[in-house]
Amino acid sequence: MGILVTFLGTLVGVAVLAAFIAGFFIWVGSKLAGINNTTIGKSVLAAIACSLSLWFITGVFFFNPIIGFFIGHLICLWIIKNIFETTFGKALLAWIFHFAAQVIAIIIAIATFATGLMAMFMVF
Repeated sequence: MGILVTFLGTLVGVAVLAAFIAGFFIWVGSKLAGINNTTIGKSVLAAIACSLSLWFITGVFFFNPIIGFFIGHLICLWIIKNIFETTFGKALLAWIFHFAAQVIAIIIAIATFATGLMAMFMVF
């Protein structure tokens, strides 16, 4: 039971950390793109909405994940465009920063998971 709780706690912690990292990167991208009225709250909201939509769309297209990947990222671009009320060009720049943040979050998640696995096997 303790291992399951530890695993779920780590999973939730990494998801929250990933949302804030992605939100920060979207915020930086939106500032560099010259999007008016950007806040860190809107950026975190966009990051969470993008992540949820990507997970959902990839799950729907489980039989062909490449299609799900591209459709999910197009929807993410649309979400960023609508949350910041901007053009597709400016939203694309913010999305590029979001994509970079997702890569960083995946690296952090892999490192965290690997460290947790090592600790678990050292205990047993």
